[in-house]
Amino acid sequence: GQNIKREWDTRVEQMLSHRLPGSGVFPPRLHTSADGVMLHIGGRWQEVKTASVFETNGAGEAIRIGYFASHCPSNVFGRYWRVLAHQAGMDHCCDVIVVADGAHWIWMEVGKYFPRSKQIIDLCHVMGYVWAVANLRFGTGSAEASAWCHNQSDLLKKNEADKVLANVRDWKPRKADCREAREDLISYFTEHKHRMAYASYLKENYQIGSGVEEACNKNVVQARMKQAGMRWGETRSESILQLCTWYHSHDRQQINRYLA
Repeated sequence: GQNIKREWDTRVEQMLSHRLPGSGVFPPRLHTSADGVMLHIGGRWQEVKTASVFETNGAGEAIRIGYFASHCPSNVFGRYWRVLAHQAGMDHCCDVIVVADGAHWIWMEVGKYFPRSKQIIDLCHVMGYVWAVANLRFGTGSAEASAWCHNQSDLLKKNEADKVLANVRDWKPRKADCREAREDLISYFTEHKHRMAYASYLKENYQIGSGVEEACNKNVVQARMKQAGMRWGETRSESILQLCTWYHSHDRQQINRYLA
């Protein structure tokens, strides 16, 4: 794992000095995403950041997926994420799509390292905010809440995020928790509505959910590192993260070159 990490560090240095070799890969389209998952490292819970890059086949299914994970700070992680995308062929691809949730650090790094990408906010994440407001407004689990949410979902899928925002603003709650949820949703939509053109995305066969990234968190990281009672040290956790992501991204027989 330490040998793999040193190779990543070398590539980041090459990228920063504009010496990163060409990928030699020519994908017609690339999707990429990032997220975070909590692991117990160094005596406390820390966020491990994860990234995935993949192509899609004719059916829109993810193929040739590459992963990276680390518990480094987000401003450092963004560099590894950019190298991961480069290795997947971003240097030869004009159609790059970033789909992720609303975490501020993700879009900060996208702005730095994927400025020309098409940016999509995960629809399921958006609807989580919508459902929170609906349950407060109409009652948790009520038919009215369900109907209202489905209506907002339909509007979003028609590129009408402004109408959803107007529907939320029409609600004038008196309770403090309701006002807070309303303001959170208004703020969220104001920040991300330019990433909510779902009708256009679906027409282009873009992914509008971050399911591949969620699977990375669960199957690549948590399945190995978040079993019952697991506690990790700083150095060993980073090494195992490198092993896990490399193992799920490559021909596994090639790992012998790191065993010197």
